[in-house]
Amino acid sequence: MKQILIVFTILLLLSPSLTLASAIEDGLNESATQSGLANQDEVDTNSEVLIAEKIGSIIQIFLSVIGLIFMVIVMYGGLYWMTAFGDQGKVTKAKNLILYPILGMIVIAISYVLVNFVVSNLGQQF
Repeated sequence: MKQILIVFTILLLLSPSLTLASAIEDGLNESATQSGLANQDEVDTNSEVLIAEKIGSIIQIFLSVIGLIFMVIVMYGGLYWMTAFGDQGKVTKAKNLILYPILGMIVIAISYVLVNFVVSNLGQQF
């Protein structure tokens, strides 16, 4: 169990979807504008990010992490099934370790579609 926690922690820390590169780009645009190296027409330092877009980004990151966790659980279930050696109790547990995360991923996919629809419609209204 400790190894699984370590693997989850490492995967979470190395996940590229958790980086916030847009903040760095804004800082570079502002520095370029102040130093006179950028064309004022090309750099938009006053661009406002809609709150719906920020919430959508946070939810997308959360759903990505949840999907990653489900995938690791499915792989663990497959490994558990391979090492069951015909023991019916272990095989049943392994099948459940594979089935339930797949059902969870279906629910997550449906929620992602709904959230994406709601956020895109809210973003257009404001």
